[in-house]
Amino acid sequence: MNKSVNLKTRITEELHESVKVRAEKEGVSVSHLTRDLIKFGLDEISQADKKMLQQTHQDLCDLMQKNVQIGSNLNQIAYHLNSGKLTDLNELKEAHSEMREQFASTIKAMRTLKSEIDERVR
Repeated sequence: MNKSVNLKTRITEELHESVKVRAEKEGVSVSHLTRDLIKFGLDEISQADKKMLQQTHQDLCDLMQKNVQIGSNLNQIAYHLNSGKLTDLNELKEAHSEMREQFASTIKAMRTLKSEIDERVR
């Protein structure tokens, strides 16, 4: 991208500070953030889109929590197997079955969420 135009504008110290903080949080320069804000018009997001984004964010947080739970279950099974405490094959099969169901439901939810996001982006 050829950036040949220099846009100068005056803003308050408070606004400048909040832009700097946000840019730092996002790991980009102030110029990069400002270009993105102008390009994508983030201040013009409709209330419906904001609500959808908030719901999508919550759904992603829920999916991340499910993945943490699956990882925790795997660690518990590995711990018991390595310690010799889990010797009952039926217990192992049951734990495996529960994890497969959790994993399948998480993958299905992630695919649904991805489709919803893809539809909104197009």
